[in-house]
Amino acid sequence: AFLDRARAAVAANPEDLNAAARLFYYYQQQGNLEAARRVLVEFRLRKESRQSAWKADELLTLARLFENVQDSNEAIRHYYALYSLPGADAPSTEKALAGIINILFTAPEQPLRFGSGDLSLYRDIATLDPYPGFLNGILSLLLNSASPNQAFAQEENNSIAYFHRLRAGELLALFDSRYPNSPQRPALHARLLEAYALYGDFDSVIRGGREFLAAFPSAPQRTQVAFLMADAFARKNQTEEEFALYDSLLKELAERAQGVPLGKS
Repeated sequence: AFLDRARAAVAANPEDLNAAARLFYYYQQQGNLEAARRVLVEFRLRKESRQSAWKADELLTLARLFENVQDSNEAIRHYYALYSLPGADAPSTEKALAGIINILFTAPEQPLRFGSGDLSLYRDIATLDPYPGFLNGILSLLLNSASPNQAFAQEENNSIAYFHRLRAGELLALFDSRYPNSPQRPALHARLLEAYALYGDFDSVIRGGREFLAAFPSAPQRTQVAFLMADAFARKNQTEEEFALYDSLLKELAERAQGVPLGKS
């Protein structure tokens, strides 16, 4: 009955996002994510065919619904449309840019059309020198006689994730300049530091971690960032800095707990 009512509402008003969202919800709850995704695509196509003007809340809703069905390309499409929508207010463009950055951080391995680096063995290798790990990957590929095609596919997949995270970092700098008071900044910067750590850029983890702790004194990600920094110090054999950071972190946690010992209430 719910499905029949939702279909009837969509048929009666093809541009009613609320009706389309109900139909999406039905298929999502049934576990049919492809059908749920198709509902959203069909809604977008109906809007485009009628050349109807988009509203900011429509684009934001569609972007988030596409994220719910793991369609990162369509989510980015709608976040970007919201970001560039004429007349969109600052809160809307802030959410749009943050949404794009989050996708590039959280789904970096997906073949996204936005922000992808085009890598090829036929490109001048010297131009790729700044990117950590890639030359080693090329050498491993050339020396791997067992399955070079598979090795290349793996290296290419890893490089895509790297370039997506790199693009996310660039967009985060733009986000900082445009929305310096955004409450989303701490979480986004913590994800950037995780990306640095993943690729072994421990100097950037330490430098960015110090900037984070200075810039966000009340952020809930402070403990997470401190542990990333401590691990970076350990990997650089800077034990004094590592343990000094642990001491500082313990003092901060004690202050938050108002000196109450663990296990006490």
